[in-house]
Amino acid sequence: MDFGGGDDGADYLDYDIKGRQYHEKLFFNSGFAFLAGSVAGTMYGAAEGLRGAASSKVKVRVNAILNGAGKYSAGWGNAMGVVALYYTTVESLASYAELDEYVGGDPVREE
Repeated sequence: MDFGGGDDGADYLDYDIKGRQYHEKLFFNSGFAFLAGSVAGTMYGAAEGLRGAASSKVKVRVNAILNGAGKYSAGWGNAMGVVALYYTTVESLASYAELDEYVGGDPVREE
């Protein structure tokens, strides 16, 4: 089936050897790290709440689990997000300064 294009060759997308831009990496890395930190903090807080429950009643235990999860999830998520922000920024600055040329070269580009 011919659509009148005339060119039957393959079309390739442009490929940037450096990968995604800074803001794209920053949003992905910080979002993923925040999510992972929140999940880890929730699990840790729930375990701490369950361990420290004041009573063996179900309502008290559920309340202790929820309080523990709420206590740690946001803090761990924010901390991991900030670490990802710092990591992405330092990585981007090192790439911008082309430090790989001064410390041994880029193994992908060596010829």
